Amino acid sequence: MSLSEKNIELRIQQLQDFLKKYNLNNRFLLKNDVDLFILYFNESLTLESYEISVQILEKLINYLRNSGQYLIAIDHYEKFLNQFELQKDEHTLEVLCQIGAIFRRIGDFKRSKIEFNVAFKISKEINKSRIPPTLSINYSALLISLRDYSEAFIHLDKALQILDKNSDGAAVAKTNIASIFSELGDTDKAIELYLEAADVITNHKEQKPNYFITIFSNTGFILGTNNRSKEAKIYLKEAIQTAKNINNIQLSLYPKIHLSYVYLKEKKFKKALQEIDNVFDIIYRGNDIRLKIDLILYYSKCLIETDQKEKALKIIKENYELFDHSKLIKKKRELLKIQYSILKNKKNKDDIFSVMDQIVLLNDLIEEESNKKNRNKIDMLTKIKSIKEKLLLEKKINEKNNEMNLILQKKNKELDNFVSIATHDLRSPIRTINSFGKLLEKKNKLDPEYLGFILKSSEQMESLLDKLSDFAKVGISKIDLKEIDLNKIIKSVLILLHYNIEEKKAIITFDNLPNIIGDKDLIKLLFQNLIQNAIKYTDKKKTPFINISSEIIENNYIITVQDNGLGIPQKDLIHIFEPFIRSEEHQEFEGTGIGLATCQKIAKVHNGEIKVSSILGEGSQFKLLLPKINS
Repeated sequence: MSLSEKNIELRIQQLQDFLKKYNLNNRFLLKNDVDLFILYFNESLTLESYEISVQILEKLINYLRNSGQYLIAIDHYEKFLNQFELQKDEHTLEVLCQIGAIFRRIGDFKRSKIEFNVAFKISKEINKSRIPPTLSINYSALLISLRDYSEAFIHLDKALQILDKNSDGAAVAKTNIASIFSELGDTDKAIELYLEAADVITNHKEQKPNYFITIFSNTGFILGTNNRSKEAKIYLKEAIQTAKNINNIQLSLYPKIHLSYVYLKEKKFKKALQEIDNVFDIIYRGNDIRLKIDLILYYSKCLIETDQKEKALKIIKENYELFDHSKLIKKKRELLKIQYSILKNKKNKDDIFSVMDQIVLLNDLIEEESNKKNRNKIDMLTKIKSIKEKLLLEKKINEKNNEMNLILQKKNKELDNFVSIATHDLRSPIRTINSFGKLLEKKNKLDPEYLGFILKSSEQMESLLDKLSDFAKVGISKIDLKEIDLNKIIKSVLILLHYNIEEKKAIITFDNLPNIIGDKDLIKLLFQNLIQNAIKYTDKKKTPFINISSEIIENNYIITVQDNGLGIPQKDLIHIFEPFIRSEEHQEFEGTGIGLATCQKIAKVHNGEIKVSSILGEGSQFKLLLPKINS
């Protein structure tokens, strides 16, 4: 029996009243509301009311996404598309954001991108140039999954410029930026951002429990990976308890998996296994591919450690195709090593390795075996040193001590020089502050021009102190030498210099830079100084163009940073790496004269050197020479 027009209008009005009342009293859809919302959604489709349907669908999909019911959410979305053609409004935009995020979670990146592209088109129609922060944040998560970190950061930065810094949206944006830094290997920065986000979201716990749980879970995980297990467990247990309070099992899955990982790192295998057992069936039957991959990895490790290798092998076999679908290389390598640890002592090995997997694994194992042999060889050589060699070594040590004493004397002289110059340079902005402070005192009012001089001088002094601090730390602090990927270092620097790059519309290119042995923080500081200078010292009419390339000459890497800037006069090149020395040609630009001196110190502590060649008006070329790995 069809409804009369009058009955249809009356029912639509009732649904509208319900939504208004719900929006006033609730910000987060709870489990008890879901059946009612599904009923109303189906009825709204029957009534053919786009406005009501899309508003109900928006809240429904948000809940289904947070509760991990991805396929049900997609099913409701498909029903909606079968009934209506998408219209250009805010509710449709929110639905597209949520559904794009759902496709990302189940590993369908292609479909996710399609939904986000539609969202961007609608956003352009209704918001003109302004992209809603929710869209930017959700899309950035997809870009991070696709490893397009620079583009992801640009979207997150735009979102943060719009959002209140203490809002839940800003907290989510910060966690996504933290994920970028974590992927690029800068865990200190990642932890800092996660903790900031966790601090902000604490005040929004009641209104946005889903955000709170996700952010606390991510914060706990990153702390756990950095051996801060005590702190990690506090965040993770708080996330689990909050999920329990709102009766949402799905939201507790990630914190429980992350907690199992922390126990795994602490070698508390039974506790780790217990946490996974509690949620195994829910995750195993779900559609969240990334969560399932983590489950398989951690569960397999726990089973091996508790001597259940056959069970671990069975789980791996049943889910092997997941690791091909995910395209997560690190996860695949972890899985291969787990498989190998199970199979290496078996007489009849089960062949579940593909040819490519065997090549990857063999390469890893050869590398590990080679490192092990090298360590054994060094130990053996140490043991068989003759008395003659020991005496020779003692002689060399004495010579080295004498050499170091001479260097120390030279360093002390340099330090006296440095302190003298630094004191002189610091006095200048202090004098300015004092002078204009006295003038203001006499005038007995705030003169904008005088105040500007004071603020400018204090900023100069602050910048100078920062640079002095960087300069002083090099060669004094402990050097943490590790193999580092220069490509990741450059990406991290470009994110830090994002505002400078955007302001000058600078173009920076680099490709296939090598892995080097170095201190990650110092190498990052070196390239930050070089790139920052290249952007700064460029003709205002030109677009700064910087290219970073590498080559191998004998046993050294040569990393070249080429720019199209103002260039350096030949007479100044000999002194360019000395502290506080600045070219007369560049006095109009603000600077401290410490950046390049810091670069030289960093090169030296890495047993390398830095050189410069330049043509005035055409640009400069800095060449960093570093010893090759194993040379």
